[in-house]
Amino acid sequence: MNIAVNTLFLLPGQVGGTEIYTRSLLGAMTEVSLRHRLIIFTNRENHDSFADGPGLERVPCPVRAVSRPARIAWEQLALPWQLLAAGADVVFSPGFTTPLCCGTPTVVTVHDLIWRTHPENFPPSYRLFLETLIPWSAARARRVIAVSRFTADRLCRTYGVPADKVRVIHEAPARALMELASTTAPPAEEARRRLDALGVGPAHLLCVSTLAPHKNVRRLLQAFREVKSRLAGHRGLEGLQLVLAGIKGRSHDEVREMARLLDLDEADLLVTGWVDDEDLALLYRTARLFAYPSLHEGFGLPLLEAMAFGIPVASSNATALPEVGGDAAFWFDPEDTGMMAHTLVRALTDPDEARRTALRGAERLRRFSWERAARQTINLLLDAAGHPPEFPAETTVST
Repeated sequence: MNIAVNTLFLLPGQVGGTEIYTRSLLGAMTEVSLRHRLIIFTNRENHDSFADGPGLERVPCPVRAVSRPARIAWEQLALPWQLLAAGADVVFSPGFTTPLCCGTPTVVTVHDLIWRTHPENFPPSYRLFLETLIPWSAARARRVIAVSRFTADRLCRTYGVPADKVRVIHEAPARALMELASTTAPPAEEARRRLDALGVGPAHLLCVSTLAPHKNVRRLLQAFREVKSRLAGHRGLEGLQLVLAGIKGRSHDEVREMARLLDLDEADLLVTGWVDDEDLALLYRTARLFAYPSLHEGFGLPLLEAMAFGIPVASSNATALPEVGGDAAFWFDPEDTGMMAHTLVRALTDPDEARRTALRGAERLRRFSWERAARQTINLLLDAAGHPPEFPAETTVST
């Protein structure tokens, strides 16, 4: 079967979890099955970041994703004709939108509906695009993938998408990061040298997140100040530092201002910005605790990433996060700063429970894999194109 993959949305290094999802899933699809030809339709920015290989080829589209109107116009008007010319049996759009008027059956992935719950995060013109094209894409697609049961339920309730055409296919941590998690930790001296270069102190609490309003980092800073106060003089946690790693998004300036108001200096708070996989792995591996205060997540990959490195997780109990974390996290109400601080202190000062939580995390992580997601996705694409499944039915059951 010829599977067309619509990556026109993908700006390398700028679309966060959807890029991890797309690259990891496509890589797994080429490994679990050699029966299909993947035809990746690329934009000017991402074309060179994909490579041709066995069963995989690229088709360049002369459009820049950085220009959203141009990208949408090409996706809706030109891509359907390219799909026909390429002999595509089905088109897979892993980034929310897909051609609406298309002679080829379509499957689209919806990752979240955050523009509905936090409209203040988006400019009006972009919100109009999200509120229009994504629901239409879900309505017109032959099948829809939701990355969590939470997102699937919200999609069906909000936009009336028939439940029988939505499939929940869970994500997994980035494959490159998982490979690093399975390798031997660097020698202590080398690790300390690299941490010093990043500005990381001897004891740190880690949060991996884009600095966007719904990530709730401002409340985390407030809770962290209380944690610092309550742990003053606690052996082994002197000089505890909060490390925020991730893209410096819309809330970066607000976070900096909040830190100033709370009298948190660089020894208390480190904002690294984006870091490469090796440094991110080191931050995970050496953290005392992973904290995730988000108000809204369509899935919650960082929880699984932290579990892969064997550190305890303290997380918001909102939206899809409990579906991902299960019994393998310390949970708190993300809107209750006092409860957040109390939970962080408990996780940091109860080593036995922290160890048990981390062990449950390692067990829970086994429920999520890109290989399973790839088999489920291939079966769904075959279904959309009117073909029988390739893999046994039990592999399509969501975890």
